[in-house]
Parts: sequence; structure tokens; C-alpha cells
Amino acid sequence: MNEDKIMLKRNNPNIDFDALNARIAEQLTHYQHNTAIPPEFAVETRSSAPAVSTTAPITSITELLSLEDKEFVSEAYKLLLGRPSDNDGLNHYLGLLRSGEEKSHIINSLAFSAEGKKNAHLVPGRTKQLIKRVILKLPVISKVSATLFSTLSAPQFRRYIQARFNHFYRLGEDHNARLNNVDSTFAAHAQQLDTQQEAIAALQELVSQQAADNLASFSAQQEMLIENNEFLTLQQTALTEHKDHLTAQKETLTEHNEFLTLQQEALAEHKDALTHQKETIASQSTIISQLNNEATTQKKYIEQLKLRINTLENLKAAAPNPEKQRTVSPISQSAEIEDAFYVAFESHFRGSTETITSRLQYYVPLIQKNPTLKACSLPSVDIGCGRGEWLNVLREEGLEPLGIDLNSVNVALCSEAGHNALKTDGLSWLQDQPDNSLALISSFHVIEHLTFEQFNHLLTQAIRTLVPGGMLILETPNPENLITGATHFYTDPTHLHPLPPAFTEFTVTYKGFTDVTIHRLNAIPEEFCIPQNSTTAERCNTLFYGPQDYAVTAVKPFLDN
Repeated sequence: MNEDKIMLKRNNPNIDFDALNARIAEQLTHYQHNTAIPPEFAVETRSSAPAVSTTAPITSITELLSLEDKEFVSEAYKLLLGRPSDNDGLNHYLGLLRSGEEKSHIINSLAFSAEGKKNAHLVPGRTKQLIKRVILKLPVISKVSATLFSTLSAPQFRRYIQARFNHFYRLGEDHNARLNNVDSTFAAHAQQLDTQQEAIAALQELVSQQAADNLASFSAQQEMLIENNEFLTLQQTALTEHKDHLTAQKETLTEHNEFLTLQQEALAEHKDALTHQKETIASQSTIISQLNNEATTQKKYIEQLKLRINTLENLKAAAPNPEKQRTVSPISQSAEIEDAFYVAFESHFRGSTETITSRLQYYVPLIQKNPTLKACSLPSVDIGCGRGEWLNVLREEGLEPLGIDLNSVNVALCSEAGHNALKTDGLSWLQDQPDNSLALISSFHVIEHLTFEQFNHLLTQAIRTLVPGGMLILETPNPENLITGATHFYTDPTHLHPLPPAFTEFTVTYKGFTDVTIHRLNAIPEEFCIPQNSTTAERCNTLFYGPQDYAVTAVKPFLDN
């Protein structure tokens, strides 16, 4: 081809056509001696030829054109733009490529972009591409240039096509060989599957036979279990009945045991009762013996009483008029008894201070219930105050106690205890007091020392000197207890005679007092009494072991308006 035939027409003053023609001639000479298809005239194929290995970096357009799909676009970015592809660019050009766009057009789009122009030095042969792009865009010679480029590249393009065809043929042969191998493998696998299916069928038959045998065995075992269950049910029913029978027997035995226990308890009680009866008989024998002795003693005391009564009658006949001597103390009749002796005598036979104080606590609720004693501040006098036990009780209850006694030792003891006590005759002192001047008059174990005339005079002065609502307390030995009335009473040589409760109650009522009440006190403890298993025993306990003392309490009535 003559170089003059490709000279460009000089119709553009802005182009150096001499330099351009020289450049075109140089490129044509290069194309004629190159056996490979130039990248400028390469036609994209859609073969499945293996791509150039990407272990080494792509350095030319020819290597780039050997790549496919995503790898082609990624390596095009690296070669033409000098950087990895971004997601938007990758998706855009990959979509164009998959829709049929030629690789050369995508290469041109990247190479002649603004970013591609800045990195033009990275791509060898890019100048050739630029010249071709300029020539093909010239309005006059573009068609001639395209024809010329196609003609010049035809031999090389045929060699490229033949190489690609040979490559595809080899790929087809390889694929056929691989398919034959796959067919052989599939045939072997099919034969193996047939063998396995036969084994599976035999195994299924064996399993079915075993299942049938097992089912028959299971049915037989199930029938046996049903029979065993029925047998066990019968046994359980029998055991339940036996258990119920044993429970009934147990209840019967329990009832028998309870009955035996009750019988044992009854026998024990009967034994205790017999023992108690024996003890009672022995005690009664002792009591009878004591009663016989006491009866003998009482006979002697009765004889002594007769003698004393005769003596008292003689004294009464010789005594002056009682109206003139009504204030004389009974102690004056026994002036020979020393004060110290009588104090020691009372301490020995009546008990200690603590014992007397404990007995006197019985009267505390009685005086607490009396509204007059709470309201007034008048004196509470105790005639025959002794050692002052009752004075202590009155002071603890907030009253104003006053003690009267003929015994100088007793008066001294009361004074030492901080009480107001006078050594004088009680009847004389009481006779000198004004009307309604006392809140309480008490006299413990004094009236048994008085004659009837003195006792009567005491009640007369008491009803006069007590304030209306004031209280009277008289305590004396209880002759209802035969041992007390016949024996213990006469232990004190200054006692005159016992006063029965009914007599004292009547006399106090007769003198004008109200709320007259008898209080029987200080009974013998039960351990010394006869067991009360009969009416006779109860009567004996009342007569011999009943209350040893009694008291009569009374209140002076309020005057009517």
C-alpha cells in the first residue's frame, strides 16, 4: 500500500496534516508486521475461554480483553483509572457489558473520561487509540479510515478468529471428555445405586419380616400382659378385701384394748378406793379413839364447868350492883396475872405476828366496801389491841387507828410501832366519848372475857359513839367446834364462857345494828379432817374440825329525817 494513498486532505487549517500523515504511516507499518489482532480493531467475543490469570496485574489492553464479566470491569478500572472500581461504576458498566455492549466501547468510555485522561500514562498504546479516535471522527475521511483500518487488520483478525476457534474446539473436546467421564461416573453410580436399591429392598423385606415377627410376638406379649393384668386386678381386689378385713380386726382389737384399758383403770380405781377405805377405816379407828379420849376429857371439863358455874353464881350473889360497876374491866378481876406473862401466853397459843396479820386480811375487803370509812376521817378504835397487828392493817388502808389495852407491854409495843395507843379500860374510855365520834369499833377475842352485863354495856356505847354508817367488828372463839368450845377455849384462864354465834348475832341486832353478819373463820386444814365419804364424816368434821373462830360484823343505821 502506497503511503500517498492514505494522505489526508488538508481542509482544516488547525491540524498539522504532515505530522498526522507521518504518524498514520508509522502505525500502518506497525500493524502490517504484528501477528496479533491489534486492540484498536479487536472484536469482542462471548466465548467461555479461560481468562488471563489475575494473579499478576493486567498491563495491556490485550490482557484486559481476555477477561470476562465482573473481572473485566474491575481490572479495567485498575488499568485505565488507576484505582479499584466503585459500586456505582461497577454496576453501571457490568450492566452495559451484560446487555451486549462491546468491551472496546467500555474501554474507550473509561479511557477518555476526565479521570481516564489524567491517568493516560498508565495505559501503553493509548496514543494509537487516540489517533484512531480522532481520525474516525473526521467528517470527510472517517468512512475511508474505517475501511482502511478494517482492511489492514483483516489478516490479523482472521488469525485471531482461527486461534479463538481452535481454542473453542479444544474446550469442546475437553468438555466432551469430561462429559464422557461424567457419563462413566454416572453409570457406575447408577449401578451402585441399583445394587444399593436391591440391598435396601432385601433389607426392607427382612425388616418387614422382623416387624411381622415382632408384631406377632408383641400381640402374644400383649395378650399375656392383659391376662397378667386381670390376674393382678383379682389379686389386688383380694388384697383390698384382706386389708379391709385386717382393718376391721385392728379396729376390733383397738376397741378390746380400750376396753381392757378402761377395765385396768377401773381396777386401779377400785384398788385405790379399797386402799382409801382401809386408810379411812384406820383413820376412823384413830378418830374414834380420839373421840373417846376427848369425850372423857369433856366429861372432866363439864364437871369443872359445873364447879366454875357454882363459883360464878356465888360471886354474882356477892357482887355489887352491875349498873354501878358496868365499866369495870374483866382484867381487874385477874390482877394477879402479870402483863408480861399474858403477852407471852398469847404469843404461844394464838400465833406469831405474821400469822395473826395473815388471818386479819379477811377483813380488808369488808372495810374497803364500807363507804363511811372511806368518806370520814374519824378514829377507828380497836379495844384490846394486843401487839397492834390490826392497827397496822388499818393504817395501811388509810384509816386513823387508835389502840386501847389494859396490858402495858402491849401498849408499849404499839407505841414503838408508831401507833396511838392508850393503857386504859376500854368500856370506861368508850363511855367518855361523844356521840357519833368514831368510824370503826373493833374488838378481837375480848367479849369472851366479859360478863353479859359488860358485853351489853359495850354494845350500848358502840351504837352511841359510832357515826351513822360506822362499822362494828367482834371476833371470838367459835363454840360450834366442840374441841374449841370444850378444850381450847379454857386454855386461857381469863376466859369466862364461850358465846355461841347465834347469841352474839341476836344481841347485836337487838341493840339496833343493821347488816348483822356471821363470819366463820380459821377452819382446821383438810389434811387433818376425816375423809368425807359419809354423812357421819361430814357431821364429825363440822363438829370437831370446823371453824375455830367466828366474827359478827354490823353497821350503825342512818337516822331517818
